[in-house]
Amino acid sequence: MAGLERLKARPERFEQAYQEAGRQTMAQAATLLARAVVLRFDKPAGGLPPAINTGLLRSSVAWRAPRIEGRTIEGGVGTNVAYALPIEGGSRPHWPPRAPLEFWVRRRLRVPASQARGVAFLIARKIARRGTRARRIFALGLEDAKPRMAALFARLPRLILERMGA
Repeated sequence: MAGLERLKARPERFEQAYQEAGRQTMAQAATLLARAVVLRFDKPAGGLPPAINTGLLRSSVAWRAPRIEGRTIEGGVGTNVAYALPIEGGSRPHWPPRAPLEFWVRRRLRVPASQARGVAFLIARKIARRGTRARRIFALGLEDAKPRMAALFARLPRLILERMGA
């Protein structure tokens, strides 16, 4: 009840305290989520091997600064790498570009350059017939981070009151 009394006594401070506490909490939650997503690259679900070739996608995972509009606080975690969507959600059957696939075959499978083209063709043919499986790295990272994020948001009312000068 003491918190409600403080709120009634200083309503002008509520808006500022709400915004400050909201930004801080969203930044912490987004950092937790980004870390959980990055960890998922090394341990994807479904027995799939680690989803890393060059590390570009993993290193591009970043959180967006929180935006507050009225009583809505919004933030996010994402990437600007073009191939993130097919990695996350899988892809329909298609012929993938040859050069990146050959690079992947040499690097990940350690196939000699003299055989890389043939192995890459066989993999491309399989992708053309079946597509690729979804890795769900971002979705699983979110599931991993949800309990810790919920705990952060549960502390938000107390943090607002503290910012109001408790």
